[in-house]
Amino acid sequence: MEITTHSEKETIGFGRHLAEVLSAGDVIFLSGELGSGKTQIVKGMAEALGIDPSIVQSPAYDLINEYEGGKLPLFHMDFYRLEHLSPEEYPWIAEYGSKGGIVAIEWASQVPEGIFREHLEIVFAPYESGDERKITLRATGKRYEEVINSL
Repeated sequence: MEITTHSEKETIGFGRHLAEVLSAGDVIFLSGELGSGKTQIVKGMAEALGIDPSIVQSPAYDLINEYEGGKLPLFHMDFYRLEHLSPEEYPWIAEYGSKGGIVAIEWASQVPEGIFREHLEIVFAPYESGDERKITLRATGKRYEEVINSL
């Protein structure tokens, strides 16, 4: 599935809409260049969950920000600064899938293969014209096919 947003506000709005169809334990992989909209989607997700979106920041230096106080917790990870992760070195990554919240991972290409066998991948591609973004959604697993179909 592909969509296009034409502003930061629309990208955040898509994140709100996405969160409305997500459930506890869902895992979202976010891929794209720096500044492509990954964190904006997470801000929209936070807002839909009842979490103040102004506190959402990319956890590039912290690896993970945990946002609680909404309908579900939101676990926001950023693996931009990590390379060559292995499941043995970072077993805690998989544990977040069972903590009863939504897991959103920026730079998900760094996630060790097999940690989250099923997930929704969202790939951002900026257009030439400023804030416009092409957003591609890819499902890995039946649950995420259902998510895409319900959007």
